[in-house]
Amino acid sequence: MIKRILSKIKKQNLFPYLFLLTANIAVLYFFRESLITSFFQDDWYSLTISKVARYSDLVNFFRPDKQVVYYRPLGMQLPFFINTLLFNINPLPFRILTFITHGINSFLVFLLFKRLLKSYFSSLMAAFLYVTSGINYIPFFWSSTFAFILGMTFSLLTIIYFLDFLDKQQLIKFYLSLVFFFLGLLTFEVITVLPVILAVYVCLFKFRQKFSFLFPFFFISFFYLAFRFIFFPPPDIPDYHVSLGRQTLQNFKYYFLWSFNWPEEIKNQFIKFWQVNPKFIREFRNFYDAFRLSLVVNLFLLFVLPVILAVFKKIKINFPVNIFAIIWFVSGLLPVIFFPRHTFPYYLPLSFIGLLLFFLPLLQQSVIYLSRKFNLIQFIIQLVLMINWLWSVSMLTEFNSLIHWAPRRGRLSAKLIKTAKYRVTFPYQSFVFLANPDSETRLSLNDQDALRIIFQRDDLKTIYTSKNFVGYRL
Repeated sequence: MIKRILSKIKKQNLFPYLFLLTANIAVLYFFRESLITSFFQDDWYSLTISKVARYSDLVNFFRPDKQVVYYRPLGMQLPFFINTLLFNINPLPFRILTFITHGINSFLVFLLFKRLLKSYFSSLMAAFLYVTSGINYIPFFWSSTFAFILGMTFSLLTIIYFLDFLDKQQLIKFYLSLVFFFLGLLTFEVITVLPVILAVYVCLFKFRQKFSFLFPFFFISFFYLAFRFIFFPPPDIPDYHVSLGRQTLQNFKYYFLWSFNWPEEIKNQFIKFWQVNPKFIREFRNFYDAFRLSLVVNLFLLFVLPVILAVFKKIKINFPVNIFAIIWFVSGLLPVIFFPRHTFPYYLPLSFIGLLLFFLPLLQQSVIYLSRKFNLIQFIIQLVLMINWLWSVSMLTEFNSLIHWAPRRGRLSAKLIKTAKYRVTFPYQSFVFLANPDSETRLSLNDQDALRIIFQRDDLKTIYTSKNFVGYRL
């Protein structure tokens, strides 16, 4: 019976789908807490700017807002509008949409790596490592960053169709790539670096192709940046002040560690470039040791072992792919790497593809060589890597559930809203809520936005004070 099932799976080539389905089930398990977390912080602002009186007002979603640095109408306003239209102010459908979109991305990563590396093994590993990575933690909790999930969908489709166009010379593939690139620009700003990545690929691997096909991508990207920063410049606040030098290297360090499932909090715990706060180590010894050990295992399998084999056994290393991967990783971070006060793991997904593209060909060559000596080595290495990776993700989610601001503010927001609904038990004309003056409360409710959305009253006031006077105390 089991042999017949396995034979059918192999015959119909169902294994990639079952493998990716299993990986996505693991993601659902690791990030399950997000399914019961309320909207919070910028989610309330997104709900505010997603309200329309008439369907003709939808065009306002595409007008840049001078009060914010981002422009994400397809990644913020439109999804929040549709979610509210269909499900009212219910975060669960939004969270389910995030999981589904992320699952689609895992399959797109698999397809992309099949085109880039022509390797079944590397493609499956890339999809697995990408979909289960801890860099995606925040978007599952914070729906305002759904743009970074949907944006990756458009980015991956842009690259896949462009590669297909280069191989098959079908103009429809080129136009589809261009369409998805344009949609990506309306979703998240990181995609502006994609023309650079495509140009480097053509230079290294398709140098006989005409570079003129890249011009529309560069033109659209340049026009987008010029329009955004000349006519609608970002706010002049400390978070977006550019800094070069040592702080840039610090940022690269953070993004590298986050790529291997280290917690976001680690950026606040370095007292020197490589020295971590001893108090943090004492208080979270088990977590810190787990993060270090998992990093050592990952780097040994993905880098140290291949280098040893390359030096002593002369295994083949594809240097053009490695160069392309490094440029991809750095290019993906260009929109954010020079902002030392604005660093978050959710900026990593596009760059993370470059990191996987660097390490997985090295791992593949190691496996090919060692498999000649030991028949089961591919299975063993793959199993160790996946178990170690899932262990680090498990430790990350457990650590984040204790101290990370996203689940904490989500829980606080739900508690305050529940209290507010309980307090208001009779008809009213206007009213005031009194909330604690601490920053967590204000951030969770996004100042005035949350309760105005809940009660559909723009004249409602939330006063953050410890004093008591007329109003509903939260």
